[in-house]
Amino acid sequence: MGVSLGQYFAPPQDIPAVGGIPLRDRRDAIVYRGSIKVGWELGNFLIRPVGAAYIHDFKTHQKLPSVTQPLIYVNYNDRRDVNFGFDLGYRAMETTRLLIGYRFGVQDQFRGVSVFDPTRFADSPYDSYYHRFLVGMEGSPVPWLKVNFLFGPEIRDWRRDTPVGFDRGELLYWLDCSATLQFSAADTLTLVARRFEQPAFTSQSVYEDITYSINLKHRFNPELAATIGFQVYVGDWQAPVNREDWIYTPSLGISWQYDKNWLIEASYCYDWVDNKVPTSTAPSADGREYTRHIVTLTIKYSF
Repeated sequence: MGVSLGQYFAPPQDIPAVGGIPLRDRRDAIVYRGSIKVGWELGNFLIRPVGAAYIHDFKTHQKLPSVTQPLIYVNYNDRRDVNFGFDLGYRAMETTRLLIGYRFGVQDQFRGVSVFDPTRFADSPYDSYYHRFLVGMEGSPVPWLKVNFLFGPEIRDWRRDTPVGFDRGELLYWLDCSATLQFSAADTLTLVARRFEQPAFTSQSVYEDITYSINLKHRFNPELAATIGFQVYVGDWQAPVNREDWIYTPSLGISWQYDKNWLIEASYCYDWVDNKVPTSTAPSADGREYTRHIVTLTIKYSF
């Protein structure tokens, strides 16, 4: 869109589920996502320092609710997550490693409408340091299976006073898992599960960002392939915010490699949002729901 203003919504509508990701991703913004890994193998052992960063500047002009009422204005809150640590691995099989790891991270949600006083702007109370302890596995334990799995608890240190009702001591779990099953030369099944905590981008709050997906790919011949998939995406907010959004997305796709240079792809997906919070406790909750059809045609030329 290339504009510096957020969107407006008129009650009983509300900001769409999980902040309206389809709208957010079309806006002008500065986004950086990057990671680095450097590994040393010592016999069957692996030492691997790692680092990762996510920085999101929404480039949006913020407004107080008193200025925009009765309309709901979307104040995008800039955020960042930077962490570093290490993985230690042991080659338990020729093509498979067992892992343990640790990450120290800093997570920030920057200036926005104060959660304590909506008549002013303030830095978020949800900035935190975290310690993440991980166990996992990577490699191919059997010829038809490839896995990449890391899982573990997070201990958080919240850097400022948080609102009444927020559980500062809640133990959170981080998950990043993928598995690829090769049933035959023509059929591949991919499973993905991810779960992590991050600050919201439309209010001063934090939520768990959760994704589960399954995709089946069938190759009819070297040129033609089709995929069918299903994804469940969840935004689960921590109290005192009463919000839980589920987005269900079935999808279909087909690709045709015309020759070594030309690739044609077509796909369709459907988003259906279900808000799990009853309107008896959150009157505008149903206003977060939406449906969306997306049809995509892509033509690629490689040289």
